[in-house]
Amino acid sequence: MSEKNLDCKIIEDLLPLYSENLCSQESKNLIQEHVKTCETCKQLLKKIPISEIKPEIIPEEKKAFLKINRKLKLSILRTACLTLLSSGLLIGIGYLSYGQVAKNPDFQSFETIWQNIEAKKFAKTIATGDFDSYLETVSLNTEFDFSKLPYGGKQFLGQIKNNLEEIYQDTFGDTGLKSIKINTCYETCYENGISESIPVSDVSIIYADGQEVNFYLYRNLDGKFFVNSAYISDNNGLSDKIITFENCLHYVSYPEIDPNEFFAKVITALGLRADEEKGIVDEKERNRRLQFLTAAATGRFAPEYREQLKKNILEFYQQGYYMNECYFSKFHYDKEKNLLYQLMTITAEDSQGSAVLITKIYSDYNGLIPPSQDMGKVYQDNCTEQLAENLLKLFG
Repeated sequence: MSEKNLDCKIIEDLLPLYSENLCSQESKNLIQEHVKTCETCKQLLKKIPISEIKPEIIPEEKKAFLKINRKLKLSILRTACLTLLSSGLLIGIGYLSYGQVAKNPDFQSFETIWQNIEAKKFAKTIATGDFDSYLETVSLNTEFDFSKLPYGGKQFLGQIKNNLEEIYQDTFGDTGLKSIKINTCYETCYENGISESIPVSDVSIIYADGQEVNFYLYRNLDGKFFVNSAYISDNNGLSDKIITFENCLHYVSYPEIDPNEFFAKVITALGLRADEEKGIVDEKERNRRLQFLTAAATGRFAPEYREQLKKNILEFYQQGYYMNECYFSKFHYDKEKNLLYQLMTITAEDSQGSAVLITKIYSDYNGLIPPSQDMGKVYQDNCTEQLAENLLKLFG
């Protein structure tokens, strides 16, 4: 059988299916191409009735079912997405709620997240040198009541603002801000013998030239941010400009350069009388302690006074005198000098009696400022004139 006859035979077998519209599209194409060149099959095709090809009619019931099915699938998808979102939201709320109740340093809470946001806004006022906004939002509720200053403390705070602007320009005037990093977590604070866990923000302001400013923030009773950090005396790797700027920032919230009468506690420990009387301290140990303790005591004073003051205190003790009491009053304000000051009372002894020095000691953001001789008065109690004279010029 020839190839042509074979093709015709195949076409003849397919024609009934073609007529009923039951063959595949490929078979239809094959038949249509074949009859173009084969007259015999073409005539045969004409004799076979071809069923009309009608589009598939989908019953209305089926259409309705398909619509319902689509809506159902969409509903299931939406429900699944909402379930996932709700689960994530519930887990997040549960986590933050636990952190709010437990106040654990390892957990975040609604309070810490909110403070993180607010702390960043507050830090930005410092980072960009906006000290009007800084002084409006920083907490001034310290042991010293600024509201009792003349004109509500405007003159005093105005001077601090000028200081901040000058130091900022000198330190960061030629550079730009790179980033602000805030890390807020709960820390335990002690006040009046009571411990409380509060959110504390660790702030790092980083400038384009690599300089950094670091401090801690927490909310004070007035709801404003309290800039918390001890007075910086040693450089600890910091530049003098950064130390001055940070101390000036802290000073607004915390003008107590010598909290808990640190200077008083150290300077009265210099006498070492009890240990000397017990024979515990020899001359070498005595000198070692004197060097260490005078450095610690004078570290709270402004840098330009430390060396001379250290020398004066050492000489005072080396002459055989002792200081056994030192007290500071609450803060007062000197409107002429525009400085805060405290009254300081020091009691010293020699072999014959004692003397009491009452004087003023000023402070600003650079540290304590030793009084001059004309600020003080000495009261003698059977002591030598030399003790009274040396006590009066102890700081001068």
